[in-house]
Order: sequence, then structure tokens, then C-alpha cells
Amino acid sequence: PLFNMAGEVVGIVNSKVSASGVEGMGYAISSNSAAPILKQLMTGSKLVLPWIGTMFQTVDPGVAFLNSLDIQQGVLIIDVTANSPASGAGLQQGDVIISINGKPVLTASQAASILNNSVIGQKVTINYQRGTAQSTVTVTVAQNPQ
Repeated sequence: PLFNMAGEVVGIVNSKVSASGVEGMGYAISSNSAAPILKQLMTGSKLVLPWIGTMFQTVDPGVAFLNSLDIQQGVLIIDVTANSPASGAGLQQGDVIISINGKPVLTASQAASILNNSVIGQKVTINYQRGTAQSTVTVTVAQNPQ
């Protein structure tokens, strides 16, 4: 577990770098993200994760420049899985997600958090920009095939 200064669990370490010259570097999942998964596993049921079939990256000035984007913030879709809910809704690599269910998304972790807290079968509304045009699609969250 990862503790805060009050001794409360705030995360679960899922990888740690222990190379020469690197001290104490690790990656953790927040306890808020891990709690629903742990509850599901404690019931003995199979782990079912929501999925729309996209990979994304936070847009910052560098990402915007390298990808010739007309927008400076949001979440860039870097991959769309074939035959996924996202591809069925018409989302494409290079689209920039601006909001999900009316909530602005400025980072990939915000987008992932919203989608990971979705329920299988739930419809999510995604506002995105392609080139200079903005559009909205509805994507039905599916079970992660992996």
C-alpha cells in the first residue's frame, strides 16, 4: 500500500523502478480507482472492466505541435481498436476528446477515470474535435475483452 502522512492508504503500488541511479521511484493506482475492483474481487466474481476500445494521451502544447492539432487541450485518441464501441461510434485516431458526459476532460487520467467508473451497457456522450470541427457521439460501454 501507499500511505499518506496521516497513515491512510491512498494507493496501491503496482510497479517500482529499482535501477542504478534511481531511488524510490514507483507507480501506484489510487485507492479510489482500486476500491471498486477490490470489492468485485472480494465477492469472488470475475473481474469485469468497462471498455470502449481507445488509447489516449493528454494534449499539451508539445503534443498539439507534433500532431498538428488545432486545439491545445483535451485528450488525443492515439489508437482505436477495430470493431470496438469507439470505432462503431465513428471515433478515429487523431480525434481530440473535449468532454465525456458533459464533464470537460483535460488529461488522459480524467478520461480514463470517467470511463473506468462507467457501467457495462451504459451510454456515454463524447464531445470531440476532428480538425477544426467539433462533434458529439454516443458510445455504449462494453466489457473489456481482455
